[in-house]
Amino acid sequence: MRVVLIASLCAAMAACGDDDGDPEAESTTTAGEAGSTGDGEGASGDPLRIGHLNLQEFVPEARLGAEVAADYVNTELGGVNGRPIEYETCDSDPSPEKTIDCANQLVESGVELVQVGIDVNLDAAMPIFESAGIPVTGHVALTPQARTSDDAVFFGASFVSGAAAPLYHLADEGIESVTYLMGESPASHELVESGVEPVAESLDLDYDTVYFDASTDFAVLVATAMADDPDAIGSPVATEPECLGFIGALRSAGYDGTIIAGQCTSFIEELGPDAAAGVLTISDRWRPDDPDAAPEAKQEDIQTYVDAMTAAGEEDAINGFAFFYFATTIDMARALEGVTGEYDGASMLEAMKAVKDVDSFMGPTISCDGSLVEDESMCSTGWLTYEVTDEGSMRALSSDFVDGS
Repeated sequence: MRVVLIASLCAAMAACGDDDGDPEAESTTTAGEAGSTGDGEGASGDPLRIGHLNLQEFVPEARLGAEVAADYVNTELGGVNGRPIEYETCDSDPSPEKTIDCANQLVESGVELVQVGIDVNLDAAMPIFESAGIPVTGHVALTPQARTSDDAVFFGASFVSGAAAPLYHLADEGIESVTYLMGESPASHELVESGVEPVAESLDLDYDTVYFDASTDFAVLVATAMADDPDAIGSPVATEPECLGFIGALRSAGYDGTIIAGQCTSFIEELGPDAAAGVLTISDRWRPDDPDAAPEAKQEDIQTYVDAMTAAGEEDAINGFAFFYFATTIDMARALEGVTGEYDGASMLEAMKAVKDVDSFMGPTISCDGSLVEDESMCSTGWLTYEVTDEGSMRALSSDFVDGS
């Protein structure tokens, strides 16, 4: 995977250059060692050792959210059936070789489960974990083998459903024509053909796709997209640099239709509220920066997250991507409470796959048994739509999750 993609992911997580540690260092950390998030009864059983694989130099918020959540589980919830979560960490880099090296290290360390933050080379490690009987979990499966593995459970929403989700909102708003801007790749074509176009047709939307590559001039790209004067233009899966490029170009060209920016957020600060206002984004969890929009139970979840991050001294990261990983770590811990008897790879995988019609933390009802997303390791198809306000904040347009499948 090219370094430019890693840089894009880095910007997408708004987390580059925040880690002062050695990105190649591995360590064992029992969540809660750095200080308690509260006064709950702490876990005192044998540690539940979980590997954590992450592009730490580029996306530290992925591990931050997981570690703060594990600390909350250990100190406030009494651990997982009394066992504290203990992380064995390994920091990957843009090379498949480092991911493979991390996989071998985690297997040799004797972990019973591997939780992934972000690793775009995860497929290189999947055969190693599978042969060792170690299941893989996390928030989102970024790679094809992880997305379809029988030995993986990811508690977030399917990419395919995410690509289609904005179309439902746009159709409800009376939008008649939509043009997506998609990076040129076989995966993009498959996503459009198998996920986006069928939904657009079912909604009677006039849909088109304009593909682009790394050398594309965004001014030329948006001029092509604007040629047929669609009501909405954008991308549900763009990286932060791509969102910044096409949003800026659309504003410069005087486009006054609806703009779709997937899960991007950094364009708000980069372009300013005037240019960012009205842009639509999506999320598979209720965002902490608009808590009042969420149902009461989810507001309580959000407050739990905010309190835990504040107690950990991470107030500046509250509205960043850490909340995804905090939420799905709580979901993981709740699922692992279902293990009876010995904790090993098989029993933990069985417990996670037994999650069906369960209310997730800060999110929708999830099912990890394959009933929601056939042949995928994802547990949800639910998405929310947000809009950037005139002040540059996020405002939820959804009152509930939309099934993007």
